[in-house]
Amino acid sequence: MVLFLQELVDFFLLFFEAFQDLAVFLFGAAVNLEVYLGAKIRPAAFQFLPHHQQWEEQKLNHVGNKKPKDKCGKWVEPESDWPEGVPEEP
Repeated sequence: MVLFLQELVDFFLLFFEAFQDLAVFLFGAAVNLEVYLGAKIRPAAFQFLPHHQQWEEQKLNHVGNKKPKDKCGKWVEPESDWPEGVPEEP
């Protein structure tokens, strides 16, 4: 009986060690994939960013010279949530 329990414990220890090794391997593979894809995508992002900044500057320059169509000079009175028929103090 004791030998069976020892073998069972050894089996579970071996199983968890193998599972831990598999988890470390998969985590390492995920990190390697992220680094690889980052290295492939980064140059394209750096090529896109200067053009994006130029587009934004062109849009801002184009809009910056325009005047607003609506001139809002009206003051809007805030509405009270308190009903008119109820006094504020008893």
